[in-house]
Amino acid sequence: MTFLQMELFTGIEAVSPGAPSSDEAGGGSVRGIGRLFSGRPGAGRPSACHGPEEHGAGGQDEPGEEMMARRWAPIVERMDQVWQEHGALLGLVDMACVGMFIFDPEAHLVFSNRFGERILATGDELKLGGGKLSATRADNVVRIGQLFTRIASAPLWTVGTTRIERSPASPYILMLTRCMLGRNEALVAFLSDIDQRAEVASEMLRELYGLGRAEAEIAGAMARGMDLEAIAEQRRTSVGTVRNQVKAIAAKMDCTRQSDIIRRVLSIPIMCHAPDGRRD
Repeated sequence: MTFLQMELFTGIEAVSPGAPSSDEAGGGSVRGIGRLFSGRPGAGRPSACHGPEEHGAGGQDEPGEEMMARRWAPIVERMDQVWQEHGALLGLVDMACVGMFIFDPEAHLVFSNRFGERILATGDELKLGGGKLSATRADNVVRIGQLFTRIASAPLWTVGTTRIERSPASPYILMLTRCMLGRNEALVAFLSDIDQRAEVASEMLRELYGLGRAEAEIAGAMARGMDLEAIAEQRRTSVGTVRNQVKAIAAKMDCTRQSDIIRRVLSIPIMCHAPDGRRD
């Protein structure tokens, strides 16, 4: 059994649907978050030798202690390697500018990457209720409930999507699938924020295509779905000025239509860095 399988099994088995979640109990973290990937390298590592209290009174060396230490050495070495791999994997999923969530078969959250945690922490429409994904708006609660109900009873690897409406921001796009992670069944969700993607991508346009700051901001606004009139109003300039800037953007990006600019912006691979480079 791989480390991922063991951690997922621990996370799913340890989260009881009837147990109170930390959001109900007023705790500082979501129930189950970090149980799949604890984010605490070094926690739980076995030591090479047992403590003195386990081997004899007064800490006296026992005849078999050195032998036990030699037997433990390869295990400790392997565990160190596993923890390094664990930290590397956690770092990778935290760099994704998309919310990644793993739920147990009863839809209780057992893991979220950092981007997903941020979305839940901001309270920007999405939240947790009883350890399950919920929302502030009633229509979004219905959409989430219908999606989870449909996918939970669907064949493995079935994928479903829904919108999570926000105002005035663009809606989140929620994708959910029921799958096997190792030997464990789970519901895996991905949550994308078009506005966030466009914002991050627009910062890269200056390097990729030589756009000026204003041009990059306009290209990002277009990718977020704003029309030229709205962009002009936001920037407190005329529509004619924005049109001229869009023409310059198209020339630099080798595009002939505004839709080509938007497609180029949204196709840029992006990553998000954790503020402190690691989890708490």
